[in-house]
Amino acid sequence: MKKIELMAPAGNLEILKAAIDYGADAVYLGVGAFNARMNADNFGFEELQEGVRYAKLRSSKVYLTLNTIVNSFEMEEAIVTAANAYDLGIDGIIIQDLGLAMAIHKQYPDIPLIASTQMNVFSVTEFQKLKDLGFKRVVFPRELSVDEIKKRNKLADKLNLETEVFAHGA
Repeated sequence: MKKIELMAPAGNLEILKAAIDYGADAVYLGVGAFNARMNADNFGFEELQEGVRYAKLRSSKVYLTLNTIVNSFEMEEAIVTAANAYDLGIDGIIIQDLGLAMAIHKQYPDIPLIASTQMNVFSVTEFQKLKDLGFKRVVFPRELSVDEIKKRNKLADKLNLETEVFAHGA
């Protein structure tokens, strides 16, 4: 059986530390404007650096959310955000915008990409496209039944893609 990773949202550094101290294997967080966590405090790069350091010392992972649609005039700033966060040691980027994913993968092919739940991935063709674009993991939509999760998980397994599901939500 695959290891289950417990991941928690971290709206700020205090929450990141609490989540890790109470057993989270990983946290996800936003930096700046390119994430759907706009109601959270979010992180600046100094706090991100401290958070990554804190997590790594405790064998936990940190994932950056860039899970919004990015306009063409925002693309370069979003790519720089991704690169700077990766340089600070994040473990991957949860992303929604395929154009942004393609640009990040082209410029920084070592950054692990995770398909956000907003992508609503369901077919073998979509899984294959994501794999070809450098995605390592797919987050399933929150509203799926257990049977739908099983079916999509089988498709992802055939392509050696990790999967993720919410244990709460919509």
